[in-house]
This record gives sequence, structure tokens and C-alpha cells, in this order.
Amino acid sequence: MTIRAVILASAAAVAAAAPTELVISVGTQNAFFQSKPSDASNSGDIGPMNPHDYRPNEFVANDFIFEGLTAWNGADPLGMDGTAGNEDDYVSPSLATSWTTATTAAGNYEITFTLRAGVTFHDGSAWNAAAAVTNFEQIMGGAGVLGGRKVLRGMHDWLGFTQVLDAWEEVGTDGMTFKLIFTSYYEAALRELATIRPFRMSSVAVLPSIANYELSHTAARNGALRNPWPPRCDNSVAGSECFMFRGVAAPVGTGPYKVVDKLLSDGSRLAAANFNATCYTTDACVYSSGVYVKEVLFTKHTGHYKNPTYDNVILRAYDSQAAVAAALSAGTLDIAYGVNTLSPSSFISLATAESGAGLVAHQAGTDLNIRNLVINSGTIINKDLRKLIVGAVAPGRQALYDGELSEETPMNTLFDPTQPHCSVLSSLDTPEVVAATRSPDVSAANFTKPLRLLYRAYEPHSVMIAAEVQARLFAAGINVQPMAVQTRDAYNSFNCDYLSGFSYGGTAYGDDVAGSGEGCTNDDPECLAKWHSWDLSLSQTWGPPYDPTSKLWDMTHMWCSGESDAPAVVNMESMSFSTFRTNVRALSTTADKTAREALYATVLTALHNEAVFLPITAKRQTAVTNVRVSGFQFGYMEFDLPLANLFPTPPSKDADDLSTTALAGIAAAAAVALLFFLCLVCLICKERQGKPVFSSISDPAKTSASKTSAAA
Repeated sequence: MTIRAVILASAAAVAAAAPTELVISVGTQNAFFQSKPSDASNSGDIGPMNPHDYRPNEFVANDFIFEGLTAWNGADPLGMDGTAGNEDDYVSPSLATSWTTATTAAGNYEITFTLRAGVTFHDGSAWNAAAAVTNFEQIMGGAGVLGGRKVLRGMHDWLGFTQVLDAWEEVGTDGMTFKLIFTSYYEAALRELATIRPFRMSSVAVLPSIANYELSHTAARNGALRNPWPPRCDNSVAGSECFMFRGVAAPVGTGPYKVVDKLLSDGSRLAAANFNATCYTTDACVYSSGVYVKEVLFTKHTGHYKNPTYDNVILRAYDSQAAVAAALSAGTLDIAYGVNTLSPSSFISLATAESGAGLVAHQAGTDLNIRNLVINSGTIINKDLRKLIVGAVAPGRQALYDGELSEETPMNTLFDPTQPHCSVLSSLDTPEVVAATRSPDVSAANFTKPLRLLYRAYEPHSVMIAAEVQARLFAAGINVQPMAVQTRDAYNSFNCDYLSGFSYGGTAYGDDVAGSGEGCTNDDPECLAKWHSWDLSLSQTWGPPYDPTSKLWDMTHMWCSGESDAPAVVNMESMSFSTFRTNVRALSTTADKTAREALYATVLTALHNEAVFLPITAKRQTAVTNVRVSGFQFGYMEFDLPLANLFPTPPSKDADDLSTTALAGIAAAAAVALLFFLCLVCLICKERQGKPVFSSISDPAKTSASKTSAAA
């Protein structure tokens, strides 16, 4: 072997043995992971990382450490059975490696899972059917017996899965077979199990005791902790099922990375075991006054079947999107992942050689969720007036396509036609054609008050779209009153106001006039309109695996999710809300495939032709990576970053590509080192033979005395 080869091999071995660290910034549900935001609800933290709970837990961080029975695979529309149009479309194995389905004589629908063997939680405990049973008990709030009480079923009622799931159990004797039992057929079960919450698995060791009526949920809403649960239950009565929300003792999953701690702005580090205590009583995590999270440290879970390369991952917070761009340019940040992490202009700038030397810009090849303008049928109760708005705004979408939204896919339908059950959307008219069918009797003069436009001012994309919407409506003679909210909580509260006058259950409540005690009825849209606080809203669907099934169900659930689509569908002309709700809730429970697709077509066509939604674009995931990182690929949901695929980029030049000067330098250095080594060996050999090369330096006085003694 040549000296050159020895040197290069040694360098490669040292590099391979060195610990590796990856620094990332990620898009979150409301913006990006931000240090000290103006409002704590706007992505200023990742929360307690509780897999069974909701905000302030961040999807993207939870996805690093928790896994579910199934995973969403956007590259595999046929699923494991290789046949399109079946329950497993786009579904891949995760903590379950396979499954079978069956319908019992009693009409129950069953899914039996074979669990992945050899998996351990981050604390070393085993993943098995017993762990799955305990997790489902905590998520649903009850024992997995048919007909038994599940006190958290209502807490998860945005998801049809939880309303039909009724039992779960370990089956067989191997400890690795687990069964879910539903009250009826539920077609979307495998897809909805792939969501990032609430069906992700936690170590049993950190879960509270359901035998002691304790649950892993925390259910904090606007600072009011709902203990005990259900509301108004009396835990002083012996034997009563009054549950207390405890959260999890620590975030411990099975994923390729485990969380270690949070670095706070005062320099202290908060261990993962203390996350729950600081995020327990409000919708945001609370530390000492003025203290916020700067970084979150994750370490790889050794032995995970995905075998991640990077030892440590640091999720770093930044003050602004400009600060994220600056860190990328400076080389201190390895990956900025997610649509909201960089402004559109920064992404384009960093994609160029001038501003992004040493960086690689990526754009996903598949669509995510759909941005849309929501036109509230609760206040604009005339369908022709909604079509007038669509006709005024729709042409302005081209300016967005040519400008800041150029990296996204223009859309004409509420959902992507390529998603399951959405093929009918390909045959529907464009929004411009729908708008042209309006009555000629309607005009801008019909709008006697400015239209209230609700949007999130902390999202750059929303600000741009809102400006275009206002400009187009103003040009059409329609005045607009902007409602530019600065926090997630403010946006959500505006979307929930209408519930004061309307009940999803069909029972009216609230006051027609404050204090009068007169409630609105479902056939009194003018009364209902008084409770809606906006007319237009900028919103978006949830993307896969939620679209369309879970998103449609969310428009019908029994409490306010904070989304704009639910209040917007209450007064459609072609389909009453009660009919809409009945149809949507039958989508996944309809076993006959032809009948099910026909029902989807009915619902989706009605939403489209009612001019309640003006689709704008499908988001395309974006990312910028440093060239020192290889193996990058997008996840198939908005908040899944596949960290386990990443690895440090190998040297770009092999030995044969080294320049003559470089080789000469390496050879010279090697020669000097070799010469020094040979000299050292020679000196050692001489010393051992009693023939030192150098005389010792002695004290002159001692030397003189020695000579005198010898003379005597």
C-alpha cells in the first residue's frame, strides 16, 4: 500500500469514528421553531412531547421520538396488498409489520396486527402487545372491552377512528399480536393510525396508572386544567370513574432519536423528565420569568431498525426567518426544513449560487395541504354572493403563482385529486366556471358592510395572499375589513365564536340578542349569522394522511377545533348541515366500495359548487441543507423529517483526484514524520546498548569534586 493510501485510509477511519452532530431548524404548526416569540402559542417551544396530547406538543419534534402501528407512505399508493382502492393505500408498516382484517358475525370490524419484534423503548423496556394495550387504554381513557366506558372518546372526536373504536386486546401467546375491534366497518383506520398523534406509542414505565384513574392526557384549555374528568364528576364518591390528567413522566418512545433536554436562555438545561411539569397547567410551557427555549438536544436510539448515523441532533430556535437564512449562509445551521422556516424570498435566494454557496435547496415532488380562501356560509348565506366573491378573487391567483407562491402547485379543488377518494375532483368545473353560474341580479352593491377577512399575520404566505384578496375585492367594489391576528389562540377563538349560537348536535343554544334568552334554530340563518365573527378567512387543509377523510370529519365534530371550515359549512343551500354531517360520518363506515365512493363524490361536489372554498395552491415542502449533509429526503407529511436517512457527506475527491501539489505536501509531511520516527527508534536502541548519543548535562561542582576524588 502506498503512503498516500495509508494516509487517506487513516483519515477516513478517524472521520468515521468521530461523533457527529446535526443542527436543524424546523417548520412548526404555526410558523417555525422560534426563540422568544411575541406569543408563547406561536411555536416558541416543542411542549412536553406527550404523544397522546395536543398543543403545545409540536408534531415535528414528536415524530422524531414516537412511532405508531402504521406509517404514511406517499410513494406507495397501492399499499401492502398492491391493489388500489383498498384500506391500506399509502400505508406502510411501522411498529406493526403486517395486519389482517375481518368482520365478525356480530358486525364488529377487527384488525389484527403482527408487531415488530426486537424493538425497545428508549428506556430499554420492550415493545409488545401488552405495551400496545396500555397505550390504547391511556389514549381512549378506559379498558378495551366492548361497550365499556372510554372517557377520552369525546376529547378525540375530531377523528372518526376514535368514535368507532370500541375494544383492543393482546391475542395469542407470543406477546406480539394485537387486535383492534370497531363497532362497525371503518375504512380509514390504517391511514388514521399513521397520524402523528394521538396514536403514537409511549413506554409503559412513564405512563400514569389507569387503575388509579390517571391519564396521560393533560387537556389544558386556555389555562384551565380540567381535573377531574369528565367535568362535574365527583371523585369523592367511592368507585366513581373520575379521572385525573397527569401527563407523562418523561417523553420515552421507540423512534430513531430520543430527547435529552432543553437548553434554556439562562444557560440552564431542563432534563426531559421535567418537561411535563413546566408544560402542565397552560397551553404553553412556562419557565422562569423571561426564560425561553434556545435548543433541544436529541440523541440516537442505538439499535433502532433504521440505524441513524448522527449521534446528536440539535433543534435550534432562531429569532426570525431572516436569522435562519443567516445561519444557513454562515454554515452554523445544517438543515432548515419546512415551508414556514424560510420566507419564500429567502428560499429562492438561498437556492442561488450567489447567496447559497455551500447549500442545496430542495423542493418536494408531491403536494401537501391546500391553501384556500374560506367564504363563510354562516354570514354570506346567499350562494350567488359567494360565487361573486370567487369570481372577483380567482383571477388574482395568477399573480401569486407568478410571484411568492411560484414554488407551490396551483389548485382548483379543496383536496388533491390524487389522494384517496378524491378522483371526482378532477371532473369538477374550475372556480371561475362555478363563479360564472351566479345570478346576474347579484352585485357588489349587495354587500352593505365590509367583509371581515381573518388571517394569521405571523405567516408570510398568509400576509401575501390576504393582500391579493383585498386588492381584488376592492377593485370589484367590495370593501374589506382586515382581521390580522398575531397569535394562534386569537385565530382559533374567532373560529369558535359561532358556537355560541349554534350546536353541532342540532340543539340551538345561546342568545339571539344578548341577554334575551332566545336561542337560534337551525333554520334561522340570520340569527346564526350574528354569532359569526368573520366573513372570509385564509385557511388550509391538513394534507396527508388527514385529507380528505379526517378533515371532512373535523368539519362535523362536537366542539370547536379552531379551524375555519367548520363554521363555513353551516348554511349550504344544496345540503343542510344535518345532512352534511350524516353523509360525512358515513364515509368510512360504508363497506361497499362503490357506494362509499359515490358518497364521497356527493360531499365533495357539494362543497365545491357551494363556493365555500376558493382553493389557491397546494403547498410543496421545501428545505435547504448544507452540502456537508447527505441522504436528505422529504417525508410524506408536512411535519415528518426523516432524520435517520441523513449522514455526513463523504470527501468529494478520492485519492486519484488529489492535485499534484496536495500529494506532494502529503508525501513531504509523511516523509518528515517517518524520519522523526526512525530517529527516535535509533536513540532508544543506543540508550539500551549503553551508548547514548548525547552526554548527560551534570552539575559542574559535582563534576569537579568527582575529578579531585579520582586524582587522590
